[in-house]
Amino acid sequence: MKKKLIFFVIPILVFSMFVFFNGGKKEEEREVVEKAQQYTWETTHGTFVLSERIAKKVAAGEKLIIRNSTWDPSAPFFKDVRMGIDKAINEFGFDYKMVGPADGVVEKQISELETLIKAEQIDGLSITCGDADTMMPLFDMAWERGIPVVTYDCDSPKSKRLAYVGWEHPMIGAIGAKYLMKLHPEKTGKLATFAAFPEGVYARGRFEGFFKVLDENGYNLDVVGPFKLGLDMAEGYGVVENTFLANPDIELIYTVDEFVQVPAEYVKRNNLKGKVIVIGVNDLPGVLTYVREGIINQTTGINPAGQGYITGKMLYEFITTGKKAPEVTYVQLDEVTPENVEEHMKAKGLL
Repeated sequence: MKKKLIFFVIPILVFSMFVFFNGGKKEEEREVVEKAQQYTWETTHGTFVLSERIAKKVAAGEKLIIRNSTWDPSAPFFKDVRMGIDKAINEFGFDYKMVGPADGVVEKQISELETLIKAEQIDGLSITCGDADTMMPLFDMAWERGIPVVTYDCDSPKSKRLAYVGWEHPMIGAIGAKYLMKLHPEKTGKLATFAAFPEGVYARGRFEGFFKVLDENGYNLDVVGPFKLGLDMAEGYGVVENTFLANPDIELIYTVDEFVQVPAEYVKRNNLKGKVIVIGVNDLPGVLTYVREGIINQTTGINPAGQGYITGKMLYEFITTGKKAPEVTYVQLDEVTPENVEEHMKAKGLL
């Protein structure tokens, strides 16, 4: 009789435990659904709605996955962006990494992100656009799936991105032109122009602002370039060398990015310091070394670390609290010259 009772009681206990735990699980799931907030963001393209999947992750206390995408994570500029990414990770604790191809091919950048978006493997995206127009369908795809996207460095203003962090590129070019005018009041002479990618959005904008200021002030320079330096500094050095061989009377150099280090190295090796004026962009450690040596006469710091931090913070706060940022957030620009470079380097912890 006792054995029969035991065999009868055990199934009841097992069933009761199943009902209890399963009911508890369903209650937890119900609470997650009730707490999930699908925040919205009004834009000129309509109302963006955060995906229910992402909202449920927040409600369940799961770690968010945010990616920072570029066309070449190995480029010097993006090494500094990583400093901002690390700061955001330490402050907010989400999964935040940089992704992108290693060869600067925008199509590969797009393909990688399409895979992540379709597989719902990311909850937010911070991206610098290798090509503003080509990338627009990618932004549409993220929008439809409720994945928030913000841009930095190179914008795609006509796309369905929610916000941009950076600056107006012509503004950067204008700063360089004004300093060139201080050092070279003569309105003639030969100017060589360089960029890692002259066809890039950033380069076109900076050249535009640079030449607009010079034109407005009556400059009539003999301009050669822009010449493509690419991402390999050794190959870029050959480009600069060939440019000087063909144009030994170059007096001025303007490079629209941190690859100003390449012509600066040519000037240094060929004892042209003080004979050729060099203007550049960015305040990475390598650039600042040439400024300190008086080879680069002026460079405009564009705060890459700040961009990595601000975009990550912006996405995290929207996803978790619904906080929205202005459509455009300008980062600080720093004009660095041999006169103030040591102070600037101390502020960045380089001295």
